[in-house]
Amino acid sequence: IPRETPCEEGLDLASLGRLYELTGGQIKNVIVRAAYRCLAAGEKLGYAQLRESAGQEMAAAGRLVPVEPITAIL
Repeated sequence: IPRETPCEEGLDLASLGRLYELTGGQIKNVIVRAAYRCLAAGEKLGYAQLRESAGQEMAAAGRLVPVEPITAIL
């Protein structure tokens, strides 16, 4: 994620990485999808947008989407 991207304070991408098994290309797709959504809504990039985009990416690949809350891995 480029440094100039407005992100939520304390965004920990490693914790998201432990929740979702994604390839490098899928990770790129997740970030781009979430960034566009945030830009359109005037929001900072955060967990909610990244989790939603990761779930959509996994569903598009025909994979099961984890349902446990993000706090379970922090």
